[in-house]
Amino acid sequence: MTIQKLQENWKDYRISYAGTSISIPAAIMFDPKDDGRELVGDRWTRVEGKETVSEIVGWINTYTQFHPRLHVILGPDNQLYGYIFYPWIADNIVAKLIDEGTLYVYDLQSPVYINGPSDDWQER
Repeated sequence: MTIQKLQENWKDYRISYAGTSISIPAAIMFDPKDDGRELVGDRWTRVEGKETVSEIVGWINTYTQFHPRLHVILGPDNQLYGYIFYPWIADNIVAKLIDEGTLYVYDLQSPVYINGPSDDWQER
C-alpha cells in the first residue's frame, strides 16, 4: 500500500487526522470501511472530501526532516485495522484494543510543536 493509493481510493476509508487543524496535522489515519473493524480515538477529527485528504497529506509531506512514511496498523493475530501516514517512527503510535473489532489510537503530536516548523513548512 502507498499513500498515493490511499488518496486515490479515499472513499473506501473512514479518514481522520490528528492535530489542531488541517494545516498543522500530526498524522492522517485511514480505516477501511466495511471490514468489521474500526479505529477510534478521542482527538482524531473526521475528514470528508478528496481535496481535504490531499491537503493534509501535502502538509505532512512538508515535514521532510522527519521522513514521513506510511505505517500499517495491525491488531490481534496481525489483522489489518488501517494505516497512518505520520512523520515520526512507528514507536510513537500507541493503540489499545477496546473490543474484538475496535482499536483505540491515542493522539499524536505534530512535529511542528516539538521541534518548530521546518524551512519547508514556513514557505507554505
